[in-house]
Amino acid sequence: MNGRRKGEPEADGRPRQGLCKLQRKQHQCILAIPLTIVKTAALSLFLNVGFYMAAILITRLALDKATQIKTIGVLCDSVTIVSFASPLAAMSTVVRTRSVEYMPFFLSFFSFLVALTWAIYAVLVRDIFIGIPNVTGLALGVCQLVLYAIYRNATPLSKDDEKPPKIADVESNLEEGLKHEIPSSK
Repeated sequence: MNGRRKGEPEADGRPRQGLCKLQRKQHQCILAIPLTIVKTAALSLFLNVGFYMAAILITRLALDKATQIKTIGVLCDSVTIVSFASPLAAMSTVVRTRSVEYMPFFLSFFSFLVALTWAIYAVLVRDIFIGIPNVTGLALGVCQLVLYAIYRNATPLSKDDEKPPKIADVESNLEEGLKHEIPSSK
């Protein structure tokens, strides 16, 4: 590199050509995105294909027919209940902020309709493996819609209002209150 150290200017005083710090950071970010996508795709593939294939193979090889049906039924029920329960995090945010911007109405509404449809079907065919997760999803869907109805026109809290008060603020308020004497009634 012509005997100059890194960062030294050219002979005529101009800065050295090459990537500046910002360009290097952008270059690193561009390279990091595909790695994140690859990791996400691998995890998704494992969870959506590998986990279920392993469950099916294990039950097919290790269990008799009646136990296979019950095991796969319980596994599928668990996954379905988790998918219906996933909006619970958004529900706590809605209550905390008094704003429904974090809980899309159509997602809640159609989740409710899907659960209702499958729950009716489960009753008609008398299948407990279809009924349990969808009745649970129906109840959670009703909760989401009721919460949406309560908070859709509510005034959202500001960022400061949703944080709990600091201990120092509470102590100073207590000290302030102790300074005032309460008149005694005789």
